[in-house]
Amino acid sequence: MNKKFRFRYRLRKLYQTSVYERCACADKYSVQLLERDLGSGEAEALTQAQEKEAGFFVADEIRARTIAERRGLRLIGTVGLLARLSREKLAEDTHALVQKLRRDLKFRVTDAVVTRAIADSETL
Repeated sequence: MNKKFRFRYRLRKLYQTSVYERCACADKYSVQLLERDLGSGEAEALTQAQEKEAGFFVADEIRARTIAERRGLRLIGTVGLLARLSREKLAEDTHALVQKLRRDLKFRVTDAVVTRAIADSETL
């Protein structure tokens, strides 16, 4: 089983839990403007976050986080999201998930960031 298939399988499971929903952007022009500075995924996600008045914007890339912050969006990174899901018993232990990301996807994050994300998840 390849990683891409495994990721899509897990993503479909998240959609089935009703925690996440698949959606599309209405404002394609805004996406095109953002694509000058961001990748297409970040541009679309940022536009959707504003359209849907999302409580959080999930981003790890510094440029995307900077733009989201300027637009008044509340930020959360991958580790923060994992910590929150773990706290709500929707995912396994945050440390275990981060280890899997490090091992399988070469995800780079310091232990201090993981510890801080877990502590911050208590206040979300």
